[in-house]
Amino acid sequence: MTPTKERNKLIAEFMELYLIKGEKYPFGHPITKVNFKEARYHYSWDWLMPVVEKILFKTGDNHAQFDTMIISALSEVNIKSVWQAVIQFITWYNQQNPKQ
Repeated sequence: MTPTKERNKLIAEFMELYLIKGEKYPFGHPITKVNFKEARYHYSWDWLMPVVEKILFKTGDNHAQFDTMIISALSEVNIKSVWQAVIQFITWYNQQNPKQ
């Protein structure tokens, strides 16, 4: 699996989406599944911005350094920088909140 696919999988799991092979659901579909090859977090603002929204507004207040990093990347309007900041946050978040 490529690093991009691994990172998109990390984001999808954070968003509580289940990646599956062989089935396609359009973005925004109420079913929480997405074709693994269809994850576009690394180049689609439509995919990435709901993740940013969840991080900034729904995960608590104990991660100001990541909020600053993400907002700075957003101000550059650079999707790659935002994507990388999101990955750094999710990696940190998962370490702070291990799944049981």
